[in-house]
Amino acid sequence: MTVSNAELLARAFAGFRDGDLTALQALLHPDCELVVPDSIPYGGNFRGAEEVYGWFARQLWRWFDEFSSTPTGFIDAGDQIVVPVHVAARAKNGTAVEVDNVWIYEFAESKLVRGTVYADTARLRDAVEGVVPD
Repeated sequence: MTVSNAELLARAFAGFRDGDLTALQALLHPDCELVVPDSIPYGGNFRGAEEVYGWFARQLWRWFDEFSSTPTGFIDAGDQIVVPVHVAARAKNGTAVEVDNVWIYEFAESKLVRGTVYADTARLRDAVEGVVPD
């Protein structure tokens, strides 16, 4: 039985939640790309499985002590999966933030080739810079 791209992605999210990035690492195509808005300090374009894995395993944790990304659904569009995600995080400076994002993942032959994060970059930037919202 073939496992859907959405199920593979759900397993990767569950692993991230549990602190196990094995499913994510197995999902990455060698030439994959992750696009995170560069208007936040930990953003940028990350290319190749090693860089993308490093973003999840190390880069994110340079800015946050706590970071949870909870998918609220998986919209399966074949080779693209749209994932609304609720993020709850605590920056290294102690500022808490909660924000809803949309992440779009593109697959080829059951491997992740591109992930794009659409986020409220102002709120995330403010959290890591220590700005408390009104």
